[in-house]
Amino acid sequence: MHALLYRSRARPGLLAGDLNAIIETAESRNRALDVTGILLYGQLAIVAGAPGEFVQWIEGPEDAVEALYADIRTDARHFDRLQPLVLGQI
Repeated sequence: MHALLYRSRARPGLLAGDLNAIIETAESRNRALDVTGILLYGQLAIVAGAPGEFVQWIEGPEDAVEALYADIRTDARHFDRLQPLVLGQI
C-alpha cells in the first residue's frame, strides 16, 4: 500500500462548484484506480478573501497514487506548489 499526504493553498476565488467538481471527478476515478482517501478544505473566516487550504490523504497501489500525485501537482485549483508531508509505502 502506498500513501500520499499533502497540503496546498487553493487558488483565490475557488467556489463551491469547483469543490463539487473535484468530488465528482475523484469518486469515479478513485474507484477505477482502487484508491481511497479523504480531502479536507478549509478557509480562515477571519481573513476576508484569504485562499482556502487543501489537505489530502490518498492511499492505494503505488502506480495509481503516483499517477494521481502527478495530476494533482498540475491542477490549476492549487495556488502554490503542493507540500508533500508523506509519500511512500505504509
